[in-house]
Amino acid sequence: MRGTPPRPATRFRLSVPPSPCKEPTFSPPSSRPASRRPAPPSPAAKLDLLVAAGHQLQYLTGYNPGRSERLIALFLPLKGDPIIVCPAFEVERLKLHSVPAALRPWEEEENPYNVVHDIARELKPLHRRGQVGLEPTTAYQTLLRLDDKMDNWEFHPTDALFASCASSRRPRRS
Repeated sequence: MRGTPPRPATRFRLSVPPSPCKEPTFSPPSSRPASRRPAPPSPAAKLDLLVAAGHQLQYLTGYNPGRSERLIALFLPLKGDPIIVCPAFEVERLKLHSVPAALRPWEEEENPYNVVHDIARELKPLHRRGQVGLEPTTAYQTLLRLDDKMDNWEFHPTDALFASCASSRRPRRS
């Protein structure tokens, strides 16, 4: 030990094993038994309609209405084109800053939930109750008014659906 010179102190040692770049291959099916329980259906699997009238409206449409007491809501049906209910004075801004959607404006003296009632009638599936998912940050008073005007629709929470959207928006750590 006496004749061995001391090693220089190394603070960091990076050791990366060499890895040859290989073409992806398809492997044969695993020999492990498959799970007997099927995976639960996604939260959106049973929905006929998704309604967003809360904070996720900007994520879904690209339009930020700011803080507003007036109803601005996205109706996203399983089949058909999206519909946005908005005050008439917001139409031009929505056309400029939002995704393409049918706009259903309401005038200041009108009840916006009457427009919602008409949309609900148009989109309701035949011969059964419609299943609607409500974006989780929608105000409770808005939910009550939607429920009042959307006859024959059953509301479902969509927390899990929007949680997965939120996780996909988070920046990834490297």
